[in-house]
Amino acid sequence: MVGQLAENAISAVGIGGQIIFFIVTLAGAIASAISILAAQYNGAKDSHGMAVLAGSGMVIISFCSVVFGVFLFYSAFPLALWLSNGNQKIAQLSSEYIKIVSLSTPQVLLTFAIVGIMRSLKDTKTPLISSMTALLLNTGLNYLLINGNLGFPALGVAGAALATSISQTVSFFIALHFFQNRNFSDYSFKLRHIFLTNLNLSKKILRITIPIALDALFWQAASITYTRVISQAEKEALPAYFIYLGLRSMGYIPIGSLGTAAATLVGRNLGAGNPVRTDMIIRQAFKFCLMSAFVMSVLYNMLSGFYLDYFSVEPGVRNLAISLIRYFSVVIFFESIIVLMAGTLRAGGDAFAVSCITFSTFWLIGIPGAWFFGVYMSLGMKGCFIGIALESVFKAILFSWRQKSGNWAHNLVE
Repeated sequence: MVGQLAENAISAVGIGGQIIFFIVTLAGAIASAISILAAQYNGAKDSHGMAVLAGSGMVIISFCSVVFGVFLFYSAFPLALWLSNGNQKIAQLSSEYIKIVSLSTPQVLLTFAIVGIMRSLKDTKTPLISSMTALLLNTGLNYLLINGNLGFPALGVAGAALATSISQTVSFFIALHFFQNRNFSDYSFKLRHIFLTNLNLSKKILRITIPIALDALFWQAASITYTRVISQAEKEALPAYFIYLGLRSMGYIPIGSLGTAAATLVGRNLGAGNPVRTDMIIRQAFKFCLMSAFVMSVLYNMLSGFYLDYFSVEPGVRNLAISLIRYFSVVIFFESIIVLMAGTLRAGGDAFAVSCITFSTFWLIGIPGAWFFGVYMSLGMKGCFIGIALESVFKAILFSWRQKSGNWAHNLVE
């Protein structure tokens, strides 16, 4: 829908989304740490530990989400201006988008924590209800507010931001309602558990959080740097890149779901002291991820042209975006390995190794490669993609090597 507003709107929302995701991912590292511990507490059948974990986690993540939300609101324009290579029009639209969406940052991060605990307790249906409600509401509000349908005002990029912020807030209250009222076999959350906040457990959450946050920092900083490099590559590069990213994210839905399921089961079996079953889960998940990558690769090649028909862009942007989507149909096999192995290593408390691998591949291979081939060698966006692809290949190899070494699996709740 935003694509119908032409190139500046696509770039503005793409840049705004990257900046927001950068902050959300950093704070979401806390939610990831909570999920890891919750899975292991569940495996150890420690319901009291789960209650203290939920209370401690909610307090920590509430504080951090407010801090990050304020930062987003006041730093929106200078960050957008830098990423757009000084384009005032794009920066203005992007900062407007960021400021509106930043109002829902606390709700988003608390939802992450709630959903992570619920999944560790074998409830994957309730998070689905919450996210599907948000998706339908977001889509409907986008239809009404972006182009002003059915008598609503045409707000453009601001309409997209409002739709996102409102739907995320509704999703949070739905998730919280189910979290408080659903009776789990081993644990049921009550708001009074917030008062069970434990200093030692809070320190453990933060110890696990730090390497995950570093990994997120490296990942998102690299993503933003890629955007900066790409903005220098060629005129059509930036809108084509964000159009490509929109379809690329679809490939992470089945792969990310399998990765989350595998990490949850790995954590649960490590907490229960069952390493043999842990290895079986990883092997089976690996097969499923490659199968999903194959299906998505075929769909990318079949549907890329159809997808681009929905964007009001120049032919050069269209053709470049289609090329990027088809290139990614090969790289997605390596991305599936990355998603699975990163979640598995974190579930075993080996987040520091994940951070080291992420840092080295991004900053020693990916970004230098993107700049060298795309800007220095004047190959444009296609050259930038060579650097991005090399980073994915090396990262997949290093993650797989680390998992096979066997030095990553730890019981964190013993």
